[in-house]
Amino acid sequence: MLFPQLLGIVLLSLPRHDKGNAPANQCSPSPTPNHPQLSPMPKSKRTAAILVAAGRGLRAGSGGPKQYRSIGGQTVIFRAMEPFCRHPQVFAVQPVLNPDDTAVFNDAVSELRYQPPANGGATRQASVHAGLEALASQKPDVVLIHDAARPFVSAALISRAIDAASRTGAAIPAIAVTDTIKLIGEGGNVEATPERARLRIAQTPQNRSFFEEDVVPAGIEPASKV
Repeated sequence: MLFPQLLGIVLLSLPRHDKGNAPANQCSPSPTPNHPQLSPMPKSKRTAAILVAAGRGLRAGSGGPKQYRSIGGQTVIFRAMEPFCRHPQVFAVQPVLNPDDTAVFNDAVSELRYQPPANGGATRQASVHAGLEALASQKPDVVLIHDAARPFVSAALISRAIDAASRTGAAIPAIAVTDTIKLIGEGGNVEATPERARLRIAQTPQNRSFFEEDVVPAGIEPASKV
């Protein structure tokens, strides 16, 4: 289902699965008389957030990981993390770091309250899994997964993300595509022009229900991909 827009951002809800992640490429039609919006969630959910901050930010060029650079007199990671730490519906914020960044992380977010950081992995998937493992003892109902290099998420969007995940099992914020997109073949030739009205740019926080299957014994590759 396509949720109402807020500042150009919509929430795409994904089909509820009994366990694991819902496929990221499926969504239901926009709200219409035949497809009304879902009813409000029946009860309050325990919501935790994972802040993925283990990336090295190589695409941003020299200057160190982009999440620790300054923007408007404050670090990017502080601006990305603060809305979750101060949100009344989020009871725990779980950072996932590169161990080499511990000192700079502590300096950047010293004014915030959060869970002891977990060590990230070689990939984003591995880092998210580390965050899920760290939160397992807290038994959240809903988990929001946000990138540390994405500042300025609004409290309103966080609230809508929690509501969407509570009611549908999984959802992502997305922005409508305004450019024309071309599908290119191996030889560089244009093969198709996807219908722009059906395309969305995925954002974070990704939001989903927490399952016990998210945490597996050490040495076993998790089946789900976040």
